[in-house]
Amino acid sequence: MARLFPCADELFDVVIVDEASQVDLPSLVPMAYRAKKLVVFGDTKQMQSQRFAFMAGNISLSAWQAFGMATFNPAGNLNPMTQSLLTLVATQAEEECILDEHFRSLPPIIEFSNDRCTAGGCAS
Repeated sequence: MARLFPCADELFDVVIVDEASQVDLPSLVPMAYRAKKLVVFGDTKQMQSQRFAFMAGNISLSAWQAFGMATFNPAGNLNPMTQSLLTLVATQAEEECILDEHFRSLPPIIEFSNDRCTAGGCAS
């Protein structure tokens, strides 16, 4: 997004982010800055982004301390090592909507999954 669109505040009325569990917080900043409103979609049961998995915890901690993030964010809920966009919006969202249908798979395929999985997990 940063390469395609000018860095202008509220350039778009709405920015839609799908697969939010795969969006790390540093990548979100350019998108959110350009949006008047951010709409986020995601699945909390999906594997989280591993973009920063290569960073050692002490490097992340050093950067967090060097930029005084604890002053701005004492709860630490903006820490890119522990948060994805989806986990952040789950605590900050104005509204939440749970989908009751799956639109990406043919009914026989998704029924197999739905029959075996519940909100609490999957049966083996």
